[in-house]
Amino acid sequence: MRPDEVRERIRAEHEELRTLLRSVQDLTGRAAGGQKDAVEDLRQQGLRLNERFAAHLDLEDVHLVPLLREGRGNDAAERLANEHREQRLLMDFLLERLRDTRRPAVLLVRELETLVELLRDDMGNEEKELVDADDLWPDAP
Repeated sequence: MRPDEVRERIRAEHEELRTLLRSVQDLTGRAAGGQKDAVEDLRQQGLRLNERFAAHLDLEDVHLVPLLREGRGNDAAERLANEHREQRLLMDFLLERLRDTRRPAVLLVRELETLVELLRDDMGNEEKELVDADDLWPDAP
């Protein structure tokens, strides 16, 4: 994949993830409001988010990390790779909670609200520092 294709794919996946985050956030509000069906929907949407986010991290590991290594050196590439490892650990932790149907809804809601905030912040920072940074994209128009 060419660097410009990687850049556009990351942008597109960030938008897809933001759509999922809005859905999760909406469901946390409904679940917190006591809507019984919203808790199961929240679990399912959380699982879907987990799956999509893991695939997105894989894309970035395969394509963005090497571009970062080439453009900014090993330290910058390792920082992103380490961040991805931490995010995978967080998602694994959350995955256990999503699958635990005995987990109180209020705890699940709080954990997913926190995750939504973290992922939004991370994507925004990544876009500002990496995706929109011209030094990583030598063939950008």
